[in-house]
Amino acid sequence: MKQKRIPIIVILGHVDHGKTSLLDWIRKTRLVEKEYGGITQKINAFSTGSFTFIDTPGHELFTSLRKRGAQVADLGILVVAADDGVMPQTKESLEFLKEFKIPYVVAINKIDRPLAQPEKVKKQLSELGVVFEEWGGDVPCYLISARTGQGIDQMLEGLYLLSDLYNFSYDDEAPFFGYVLESYKDIKIGNEVLIVLKDGVLKTGQEIFSYSSYGKVKKIINTDGKELKELIPSIPAIIFGFEELPFAGEVISQNKVDILQERFFKNLVLGQGKKEIKFLIKAADYGKIEAIIGALEKIASEKEIKLKIIDASVGELVKKDVDFIKTYHPNLILFDVKIPNFLKTEIFPEPIKIIQGRSIYEINDGIYKEILQEETQEKKIGILKILKVFSQKRSKVTVGGQVEEGSFRLNDRVVIKDENNKIVAGGVIVSIEKDKISCDSVDQGLCGMVIEGSNLDKVNEGYTLHKI
Repeated sequence: MKQKRIPIIVILGHVDHGKTSLLDWIRKTRLVEKEYGGITQKINAFSTGSFTFIDTPGHELFTSLRKRGAQVADLGILVVAADDGVMPQTKESLEFLKEFKIPYVVAINKIDRPLAQPEKVKKQLSELGVVFEEWGGDVPCYLISARTGQGIDQMLEGLYLLSDLYNFSYDDEAPFFGYVLESYKDIKIGNEVLIVLKDGVLKTGQEIFSYSSYGKVKKIINTDGKELKELIPSIPAIIFGFEELPFAGEVISQNKVDILQERFFKNLVLGQGKKEIKFLIKAADYGKIEAIIGALEKIASEKEIKLKIIDASVGELVKKDVDFIKTYHPNLILFDVKIPNFLKTEIFPEPIKIIQGRSIYEINDGIYKEILQEETQEKKIGILKILKVFSQKRSKVTVGGQVEEGSFRLNDRVVIKDENNKIVAGGVIVSIEKDKISCDSVDQGLCGMVIEGSNLDKVNEGYTLHKI
């Protein structure tokens, strides 16, 4: 039987144009203050009872998340800052709205700013083919302020009218059908999958299929944290029960899904070049993986180098990842993911670079600084001859020695080699002493060091310590 459903509305626009602030005003929350770095880096979804809103990141590297949000939406809001005008991701967002044939409204935000120029913004949009209602077209335009609330009620009224015009519905007797918005892995809880349905009703205990995974629904929790027995279309919710994490953007259904998702994160090669730089990627969700791959694609093209992604997956590092690291020695990128303490002693001795960050800016900067600078600059050397082992156990050693080349600093990662130049141990410098005084670095003469890592009980006098 046909039932009315609330519209799914995607919020699109350039970074910092106020998309999340607009939703904060509508929902009376302060989500923008909780976002690390002040920018959205994942898909957020919530229902007000009258609408479901999907907030998407505006940063250039989150293209796939914006497209995914547009793919599932019924209506759209294109947000443009009145003092900044049309920007690259404004144009991209407009293309997505056109590609998926989504009716939309334009919200010219920050109208309270002294440098606001709404008429200029309208002209810029008209040059991209947007014809506003006031000019005889079919695109409503609202001047708003997500800070003061100006114009937002009028915009919501306009969305009500647009929704009534299209009369969105679903069949409660049909097999359920929808999309994966995002996937997460929690070591304690298990696989969490954020979904939204477009038809049918999903109940706990039912089988659920995507192209890449399968499961039986154990629990359904809406975005307000309330547990549900069944899920109707348009209401975003997290479900538990998938045996493996489905890819974000995949179709989910009551029946087996034959729609192939073009996502091959393993042994993915980007760019061309004589020297190959390898990467292993771990991130909190698939959207962040896609952003990293976007950053690497851009770098490979700009620098004309070959980048190979050995593997990319969601969640904390596991033993399989350590095996990859020990076999291939890829550079490790961790986006909003930490290294578990019990794996640090296995990873730190490996001759790899580790790039960690909670924002795409930190990850992007880390790739340039840690990886690409090494390609264009002479590698900084540090070699110390171990003359005395004062105390040692498997995870910690205190040594005295002579700096033979280069320099060492606190937190430098090092390996220890025997007389045959074979690596026997490794770790991180946690303490340095020079002339019995603690210091942050040493570049000549005799010194003492404390190193924490793995296999340090194998260190002997006469071995050499090398910075990596």
